[in-house]
Amino acid sequence: MANPYKNPQTPLLAVGTFSVQPSQTFGTNFSIYGVGGYVEVYELQDLIYTIPTGSQGDIEFSGNTIPIQFQKGSGSVFSPDVLTLNSDNISSGRRRLGMLAYVYSTQEIFQYNIPNYTTLWNNALTASGPGGPTVVQSKFGTTVKSNSAAGQALINAWTGSTIQGHSGGTANSNWRLLDTGGCCITGFTYNNTMITVVCLPHHLMLLQV
Repeated sequence: MANPYKNPQTPLLAVGTFSVQPSQTFGTNFSIYGVGGYVEVYELQDLIYTIPTGSQGDIEFSGNTIPIQFQKGSGSVFSPDVLTLNSDNISSGRRRLGMLAYVYSTQEIFQYNIPNYTTLWNNALTASGPGGPTVVQSKFGTTVKSNSAAGQALINAWTGSTIQGHSGGTANSNWRLLDTGGCCITGFTYNNTMITVVCLPHHLMLLQV
């Protein structure tokens, strides 16, 4: 049966869910180490993917808070850049299309996005170049090579890090401000104090009256 939800598969299978004793004061994992989902970071810089100058081979840079799986080639036809995607083909490393990231320093929530991803993916899927097909899929992952213009375009999209309102516009940013879907004003009473909730696009504010 096909996987309608694009859940990635790996050769490692868990036999149960991790838990802790109710009295313990620690959790099972840090949110930042997951693949996609919701994470909290401190600075806008934490959203940016960096390939250090002169790097070659696997990019394992501690400055990449939300990294992808990427190998930098030498630039020759025999050593292309290679992006590795999980088997869902919409995630790599710790990034996944649709994930949310809260930036503490700016008090903003961003959603990870690659504009025209379906078109970029389909173009790369049918492309080929030196060394064979640009995209090679297996049960547990996919590799995308820069051996064609389509492959390079898809890799450029995953390695890009434009941020709406800071280094990119609404239509072309990898990180878009989360739109809460309109405006609303409501109120409720808590401990005999009237609390007004104001929801605006990209913001949620609590005002005590």
